[in-house]
Amino acid sequence: MNLSFFKSKLNFSSGKSTLQFLFTAIFISFILISCLVICILAATAILNTGENLGVERGLLAVEKSIDYINADDFQRLCLTEDANDPYYENVRQWLFSIKQSVGCKYLYTMTKYRGSIYKYVIDGSCEPTDIENFSSIGTAEDLSLWGDDIKKTIEDGEIISSGFEKHDVWGWTISTYGPIKNSSGDIIGFVGCDFDVNFLIRAVYSQITKIIFIGLLFVIAGIVLVHIFNKKIFKSMENISNAMNDIACGNGDLTKRIPVKFNNELGTLASNCNNVIDGLEKLIIKLKDETNILSLTEKEVNEKLAIHIEQLSATVNGVTEIDNNITEQNLKMESIDSGVHNVENKINALDEQISEQSNAIRQASVAVEEISDIKELTKGKLLKMNKAHKPQSVMIEYNGMWQIDDLYSALP
Repeated sequence: MNLSFFKSKLNFSSGKSTLQFLFTAIFISFILISCLVICILAATAILNTGENLGVERGLLAVEKSIDYINADDFQRLCLTEDANDPYYENVRQWLFSIKQSVGCKYLYTMTKYRGSIYKYVIDGSCEPTDIENFSSIGTAEDLSLWGDDIKKTIEDGEIISSGFEKHDVWGWTISTYGPIKNSSGDIIGFVGCDFDVNFLIRAVYSQITKIIFIGLLFVIAGIVLVHIFNKKIFKSMENISNAMNDIACGNGDLTKRIPVKFNNELGTLASNCNNVIDGLEKLIIKLKDETNILSLTEKEVNEKLAIHIEQLSATVNGVTEIDNNITEQNLKMESIDSGVHNVENKINALDEQISEQSNAIRQASVAVEEISDIKELTKGKLLKMNKAHKPQSVMIEYNGMWQIDDLYSALP
């Protein structure tokens, strides 16, 4: 019996490592993708929360500052640039209190000087003693690198928040700008509020690092678990595969059975394989019995076969002899048929000759009748002439022909 079918269907040992690798790769990929998605979602959530908080508090600080500032006094202060003006100190302290309440890094006011250069008017970011962070009144600074938000605020007259921005000096910030309008409605400056969000970016990076680290731990733990799981599953499958492979190669012991250790799909697979082995064993036993029976009856079959072969040989010889006789008769019939055709041709030729003779006889008969008529007519005319005249010559019949004879004067 050909068992290559079982070998092609059940011998998957060469693809086992590939299946294990695929299973492990899918699991690890799932963990890594999950970690990546979690990192992106966490970072996005943190950044959105920080941005919304910075924008909300920046709007609050700018609106309160604009409401507190008297635009006409502010315009006068821009012209005088007098730090000793009581209005200057009053507004500075108010801005500083707002700065502390909202938690921003800088809260200040500026007015346009020329081009992209603006001057600080009132800085409420810190105390004047903080020389590093405090900007005194009249300090000029080029804002061309600060983006377009200040320009839009001055041109449109609306409060604008920048969102996350990265500066070369301050790092990551969220800035909000609001216009300061005088009693005539002219924009004479703006209030700026900057939130330092570098700590937020660092928190995001830290959170991402933690998530990656936790993800790596999960990956390592997953690899270990997958290895244990693969070893448990694929070892059983390998035992089943080896047993079926031995049977497919013809070297297996059909009396052995695969141990059924699990009450699950693997146990069902092992039980089904045992049923296949049991069926093969019964089939092979049946084939052996039938082979023995065939061996015992082989001699008898050969003898009967020899007798039938002799009978067939005799029949074949008889058929050959009959075929030879038929061939000979066919040759004779062909010869007779050829002779008949020759006779028929001669008869046809004779018939044509007879037809020709008949035609000639008919023509001669017609000629004789015509001559006889001429004879009678001539004879009658001569007789009439003899009666009318007595010629010296007469017509006489000689040998059946009429001739003129001058020797007679009258007809007989």
